[in-house]
Amino acid sequence: MRRVALASGKGPRRGGKRRGFTLIELLVVMAVLSILAAIAVPRLRGVVLKAQAADVLGDLNVVKVAVMTYQADNSSWPRDRGRGRVPPELVDYLPGGFSFQKDDYVLDYDNRTRRRRAAFKIGVTFITRNEELGAAVMKLVGSSIWTNGRRKFTWILDG
Repeated sequence: MRRVALASGKGPRRGGKRRGFTLIELLVVMAVLSILAAIAVPRLRGVVLKAQAADVLGDLNVVKVAVMTYQADNSSWPRDRGRGRVPPELVDYLPGGFSFQKDDYVLDYDNRTRRRRAAFKIGVTFITRNEELGAAVMKLVGSSIWTNGRRKFTWILDG
């Protein structure tokens, strides 16, 4: 058999090293990656939501421990200062630089001991616009949390 050399250098090469990929190979790889991404993205979103909920729960626990420690030291509850404001009595009981103003939510310490018909006496509330975050936190905390609508969630410390 006689081999014919292609003068232009174009055409199939046999026995030589191949460079690059065919269009079909690239399309198949892109299709597989698209399918994997379609599966992974919703799971990633769920993992991120659970991490945010754990962050909220951590902040609620920090405030809870500060409130309970204050109450044990002083035999009284700190005064309520309003949404997003740290009660001055709790400053020494919270970690340095701790804020009630967060990126995705706002914390609020609630003291309703002076109200006659309050649903609870003492609680820590977080307010968020992200309903999924609220539902995820409720799932983590369980039945000890009270909700007022879809964006305000209070962890009752003293009923």
